Amino acid sequence: MAVWIDLADLQEKTIEEYLLKVWLKNALKVKLVTPELEDALVKLFNHRSGQFLSDR
Repeated sequence: MAVWIDLADLQEKTIEEYLLKVWLKNALKVKLVTPELEDALVKLFNHRSGQFLSDR
């Protein structure tokens, strides 16, 4: 899984905060991101199943 992050969208957030609080919510089109969904995303990246792409 590849995740594009426009660094201008980060504003004052860390990449982790952005991914877990903004990106995941938008990607899944949900109103609330549960701890289980956050854990699933973390596990994907911990197992090197994900990559970050940015504009810098």
